[in-house]
Amino acid sequence: KSICENVVSEELKQIDNCDIVIANLMNYSAIASITEIIYAAFKKKKIVIFCDPNITSYEVEGEYWFPILTVKQLNPNVEVKFVDSDEEIVKYVHNLSEEE
Repeated sequence: KSICENVVSEELKQIDNCDIVIANLMNYSAIASITEIIYAAFKKKKIVIFCDPNITSYEVEGEYWFPILTVKQLNPNVEVKFVDSDEEIVKYVHNLSEEE
């Protein structure tokens, strides 16, 4: 297998083995991030997507609206959070670990 094929295999295994997928779409992300959340949706994983309201809007001109709405249609266990900073994401993840 090529290096790229190995990366894809490992990333998909990690999604297969996780309980929750947290996607940070605060900046313009690689297509791989979008592909990973769609794969996770097909696997019925709990997904939390963090977006910057300045980048993502549910309008055709906005970024990420199509994959986010697709994921939500594939899997009802998807939460989209609009935040202003990466610190808010860290706080959310920290609170998750405290809940367990």
